Amino acid sequence: MSFVFKIRLHVFQGALFFCPFSPSFHSVVFGMIYFFTPYSFNFKLLDAIAGCMNLLQPDDWAVLMDGDTMFLQPDFGHQIQRHIEAHPEAGLFTCLASRCHYKIQQVPGADLLNDSILYHKEIADDVKQGSPGVSSTITRRIAGHLIVIRKSTWDKILPVVRVTASGKYRHETHF
Repeated sequence: MSFVFKIRLHVFQGALFFCPFSPSFHSVVFGMIYFFTPYSFNFKLLDAIAGCMNLLQPDDWAVLMDGDTMFLQPDFGHQIQRHIEAHPEAGLFTCLASRCHYKIQQVPGADLLNDSILYHKEIADDVKQGSPGVSSTITRRIAGHLIVIRKSTWDKILPVVRVTASGKYRHETHF
């Protein structure tokens, strides 16, 4: 079964290890934003993500991050909040990354092999200054290093995601 849905690809670069289960920001447009780094000791990442999502109300948002995701901007949470407020019709966001294997999420011109954190910080600064709030709709797979998803969207896509991911991926879940 193949599954395609539209998402908003937003330009926000990042770094952080934020306390999971910690609610942040409140707005009239949406509920709370929660930051999670799901992990599964038995290689069932989808179940770990579902456990996080089960804690949320329909209008809440989850920021799902890989354990090695880094936000290189101190205002990363506010950037995410601004994107959600600017596009209340969207149900899922992701971001550009200076080191990503999916071309659709790569920063044009970035050296993916450069291992200097300062280099990647400069890229994050340039992207933020050059195109803040830029977005586009994409209809293809995305890398899971950062997914910002509304709970009600999760509830709609979960059955298809479960079928798509069932038995295929031991260490990662493809949306």
